[in-house]
Amino acid sequence: MQTKKVGFRDLKYVFWGATLKLALLRSFCGGLVWGVLAAFIHPPDTQWYEPLLLMPLGVPLIYFLYLPMGLLFGALSQGGVPFIGLGVVPLILFVIVGDPILWCIGKSRPGLIPVSDFGPFNLAGVIFVVDEERVMRRS
Repeated sequence: MQTKKVGFRDLKYVFWGATLKLALLRSFCGGLVWGVLAAFIHPPDTQWYEPLLLMPLGVPLIYFLYLPMGLLFGALSQGGVPFIGLGVVPLILFVIVGDPILWCIGKSRPGLIPVSDFGPFNLAGVIFVVDEERVMRRS
C-alpha cells in the first residue's frame, strides 16, 4: 500500500478502512501533543490533567467533523478555485503535530501504519491509502 496524491479518478482505488485507520491514528497522536501543550497552559479553573484526558479524544472528534469540509476544500482547490485550499490548513494543524510520534511508532512497529512512505511531517490533511498497482495499471 502506498500513498499518493489522489485525484477524483483515483478515489475508486482508495482503501477506505486503512485510510480512516491512519486518520484516526494521526488525530489521536495529534490530540496527545495538543493535550500536553494544553496541560502546560491550562486555565486556572481547571486541573492540569483534564486536557491530557480530553484532548486525545476531542481532537479526533473535531478532525472527523471537519474532514468532509477539508476534503471539499481540497477538491475545489484542485479544480482551480483560488485560495480555497487554505481552508485545509486548520485540518493539517490538528494532525501534523502528532506525525513525529506516529512516525517513531511506525519505525518500531512497521505493520501498524498502512503506508510505506509515512514521514515525520506530512503536509496533508488526509493521507489516502491507495492500491498503487491498480493505479499504475490504469495509467
